[in-house]
Amino acid sequence: MAFEDLLDSSKYEVPVKARPSITINGVNLRVYGFELTGLPDILLPPTRQRTTTLTGRHGQLSFGDLYENWNFSIDGQIVGQNLEDVVQKQHKLLRFLDIERDQDFAIGEQNYTGLRFELSGAPLFADKGTVNVTSNQKSVTGVGTLFTAYAKPGATFEVAGDSTIYTIESVPSDTSIIVNPSITRATGSSLSYRVERRRYLLVSYDGSSSISPIADRGFNKQGGVGDIVRLGYNFTFGFYTVYPYWVGDTFTKTFSSLSNNTINTLEYVGNAPSNPVYFITGHSGTTDNPSITAGKTAFNSNYDGQTKASETKNQSLVTPSLLDNSKTAGTQSDMKFAPLTTTTKFGVNGSTDDAFYLKYENLSINQDEFSVFLEFDYVAGAIDLISFNTTASSQTSKKIELKIDGSNQLSVSNENGDIIAASSDTVITEGYHTLSYWVNKNGSVDSKDSNTYYSKILLDGEIIGTTSSSFTHNLTALYDHLFLAIRRSTIGCLHIFNYSLTDEELRELHFSKLAKNNNNTLNYNAALASGDIVRYNSKDTSSELYDSSLGAKINCYSTFSGNAPYLYGGDNEKENIYVTTNSSTTIEQLNITYQPHFR
Repeated sequence: MAFEDLLDSSKYEVPVKARPSITINGVNLRVYGFELTGLPDILLPPTRQRTTTLTGRHGQLSFGDLYENWNFSIDGQIVGQNLEDVVQKQHKLLRFLDIERDQDFAIGEQNYTGLRFELSGAPLFADKGTVNVTSNQKSVTGVGTLFTAYAKPGATFEVAGDSTIYTIESVPSDTSIIVNPSITRATGSSLSYRVERRRYLLVSYDGSSSISPIADRGFNKQGGVGDIVRLGYNFTFGFYTVYPYWVGDTFTKTFSSLSNNTINTLEYVGNAPSNPVYFITGHSGTTDNPSITAGKTAFNSNYDGQTKASETKNQSLVTPSLLDNSKTAGTQSDMKFAPLTTTTKFGVNGSTDDAFYLKYENLSINQDEFSVFLEFDYVAGAIDLISFNTTASSQTSKKIELKIDGSNQLSVSNENGDIIAASSDTVITEGYHTLSYWVNKNGSVDSKDSNTYYSKILLDGEIIGTTSSSFTHNLTALYDHLFLAIRRSTIGCLHIFNYSLTDEELRELHFSKLAKNNNNTLNYNAALASGDIVRYNSKDTSSELYDSSLGAKINCYSTFSGNAPYLYGGDNEKENIYVTTNSSTTIEQLNITYQPHFR
């Protein structure tokens, strides 16, 4: 067999459910008789600590850790019919690595040279929604699926009630895939399924290898005529990474007809930072100054000596208006800074019956799914702590309201009634507290008890109320106004997130008090005419504009400002994309091309 034939793994049948093996550049190393004897140490890359010593101070200040490239070896056996066969397979394997090691692979639009290393037999799966299948048909229809976000041709597909492992041939849409062979099970609907999500390490062969005979424990024996004798030799070879993350396949998400001040969610983006490429298409009548923000923070303020707060669309600061208890303009002299625990926090002068409101405008708070964390020093008395509104003139409707009533009990409500209330035996005492809650219109399944909850409220890190039935929620726009009420109390910090944090994440905030606005915003400081397309690579900051009137590409680097918005999905692998434009103009289409990154 010619050497080139060895590169075509389709000539070899490797069981999908076989024990783990190594695939490099799409070729399973079983074609060279190589079998793993142990899993390589590639779970997490090493980290390098960055610290500095301050003059005159004891100890060191941490600058955070960095992931570094790391070396690892692969231990296994090469199995052949005799020693000559083993040696030939060893030489072919090493020759294959030498030839393939100079392959170029793109992450975003930046090339890396090396090998695409995959640990086969230990895949990651996606199973969002359900599927409908028809016997003897290749087409699979999804219900509530997002196939274009996690399914790629060549990946495996499995469906309940069927032992066949299918290969995905194409992905026409979020709710449709074509598989091979045709479905062998009976026609069925609302079936559970799973799709393989491939992950690769980009590595380079370091040139080291060793081979040694296995100790003779009766395994090697003289065969008679016609007998097949299997001979195994231990074989070890080394690699080092050229990029310290597991990298997934490339996907493109398309959002169409995006109006000013909207939130769009990307799913299955991985749990480590990645740098996508953005394509923005101008709308008919022009798109003025489009802005793209990636992140999860809607509002962030620690009230540490200032009344400004980081706002949702970028890391800039917004200044609130001060309103009195009738929600009319107050004066700056009413503000004070009062001690709260060991830090200085924001408060308001006034008698027991006076309340003052900080009003923030032009925010982007997701009405369908969000979380709130509040740190405050409480003085007894009925008070509306937080109100989210869609308009400044309507404080009594279309809002989410967190309040403490005259009996010092907590509840969260909207114009249709209670969303969530603390248990009746929970009373807020005077003094320091942290208060947090999350709301999810579609519900969230709790992994601890498998129940679906639509909201939870926590006091000082402990759950004091839950909602297990859906609530009426008829809002159609983002909350863009925030009213923060203060009555003889002091506010330590307020953080609002555009997704529902887990109970554990809210508890972590209770103990750490650390939350930052990590949103990054990209601004295109010009108008896009209809048919104009601007591209921005967030990894190397390269950009270009396709000018439809000229029919040509031109450089537009100086037209951009802000920070490149990378994707960081976290544990839930979701990222929010905020879109803003000047006035009422619309983005015709936003395409985001990315590769999920995994730790």
